[in-house]
Amino acid sequence: MSKLNCKGVGLVIDDQVPLGEEPISDPIGTIVSQLSSDGVPLLRYRELPSKGQFENFHGLAFALVDWSLLPREAGDTGDAAIEAMKAAICRFVK
Repeated sequence: MSKLNCKGVGLVIDDQVPLGEEPISDPIGTIVSQLSSDGVPLLRYRELPSKGQFENFHGLAFALVDWSLLPREAGDTGDAAIEAMKAAICRFVK
């Protein structure tokens, strides 16, 4: 049973989230490991799912989204790219 008293499936979106059982030294690896050991089933994505995919995520208990998520193909990590991703995350969450 989860120490978080979490009932249901969680969604984790982070460019460093472990997709399998590989250990990740990034803090998200620790969070995912704890949630998994607490028995919380997780959907894991390294980029924002499409709107069509997200519309099928009914009944999620929670969504944990990396605020500094940048697309893997993005070569520009400047202020404009970061602000564009923050805006995309806000649209996704709404």
